[in-house]
Amino acid sequence: MKRLIILFALGALLAPVGDYFHLLSQTTQYPEGAYAFLFFDAIPWWVPLMFGSASLLMGLSIPASDVFLGKVTRPVDTKPLWAWAGVFNFLFFYIVSGYLPGQEGLGAVVILALAGLVLWWALDHTWQGFLLALVSAFLGTITEVTLVYLKVFSYLPPKNTLFGVAKWLPCLYFIAGVTVGNLGRLLRKN
Repeated sequence: MKRLIILFALGALLAPVGDYFHLLSQTTQYPEGAYAFLFFDAIPWWVPLMFGSASLLMGLSIPASDVFLGKVTRPVDTKPLWAWAGVFNFLFFYIVSGYLPGQEGLGAVVILALAGLVLWWALDHTWQGFLLALVSAFLGTITEVTLVYLKVFSYLPPKNTLFGVAKWLPCLYFIAGVTVGNLGRLLRKN
């Protein structure tokens, strides 16, 4: 139960900070009357619930895949400092993603893709973790494309070039899958 609470709280409390910086960088916007209440009434009430659920799903799926796929050989064991450093790296890249150079080109994509690969190499280094981070990238991006299509929120030009979302968004979800999944492994172990 403790693991579930930590993973949900992590997403519900930290991810809206990154979301707020996406509003400040004019990466995203919510429609008028979205019943906002966080960060100067900028973030709608449902955002922490959505991020908490996503964090829970990511943090449980990677450790569950370890059980399903058998023993995972990792070059290093997950240490608390590394796991939490990974989470705060994700938050850092979430915050800066809307400000990175090359929003119209591939600059921001390259920066976030390299960051994701480095974090995967340092924190996970397994094919299972890589595959599940790709699944996180795909499912997270598809979810946001759907929410944009439903006009729940929107990405603003020039950052809305991948089916209405930022083309670097899959890289950000890849980072989330690696870092939150790694924390999930640590919490399962403890």
